[in-house]
Amino acid sequence: PPLAAAGSVHITPPLVDASAAPPPPSGPPPGRLPAGFVFHCSSKTEPECYLLSIFACNFNKKVARALKSVKPGAALYSFNISTGDARGPVTARTDMRQGIVPGAFGGRFDYQVRFLEVPELPPIVWRADDGRGPPVGAWTPPSEDEVRAAAARRDETRAVAARRAREEADALLAAELEALDEEDRRESIAERQRKLDKPPAPPLEGFDLDALGPLLEKSLGELRAAGLDWGTAEVDHVCWRCATPKEYEYAGCRALRARAAMLGEALVGG
Repeated sequence: PPLAAAGSVHITPPLVDASAAPPPPSGPPPGRLPAGFVFHCSSKTEPECYLLSIFACNFNKKVARALKSVKPGAALYSFNISTGDARGPVTARTDMRQGIVPGAFGGRFDYQVRFLEVPELPPIVWRADDGRGPPVGAWTPPSEDEVRAAAARRDETRAVAARRAREEADALLAAELEALDEEDRRESIAERQRKLDKPPAPPLEGFDLDALGPLLEKSLGELRAAGLDWGTAEVDHVCWRCATPKEYEYAGCRALRARAAMLGEALVGG
């Protein structure tokens, strides 16, 4: 070895085999859940699945082929056909067998797999907005990037549909207005403006808040004279019936300006 200078320390670095590559990472890549198998359930059967730690389905040749590779340790997911939510993963304890829990789900689904118990419902890992999920069998949940891309495509589709709907509505309105002659168009615009304007409040014949008190006293006196005694009961409201919508608007404005309190509104006989 070369001589070291006075006061210095000479260190020989360890030999490194540059050809030795690091071991490949195990498990799914970042942002992606492990591939596994998905089973269908509903909002009615989902609680029983996780209470019994069982996923189940009807047995037939097609399902048997789709689930033949389910082994202990496999990642399992549930897809709720009622809500469109996929949950998981949970870990399989067994392969597919018939009757692991006899009588489960009312005896309707006897082709079953047991999974490791979980303390609560697994998180939602994917949601099918159109309600259509993956078929029973092998399934790889979409990655976060794929979920975001699908959401962006879905939002763009909805935006395009909304824009087309607005354009069609505008075109239909334009066609209807075009069909009107000039006089009808002016009348239509004026009618719309009248609806936007606050109704005026000219005097309304027969509607006088100051006259209501004596009128009520007279009516109650006639009832007492007829033998109907109200005792200490008091009149707490007055119902004023109007013949037309415009008359109703005038009466409402007049009453509110006189500091009356509106208790409610209802159509009578219409």
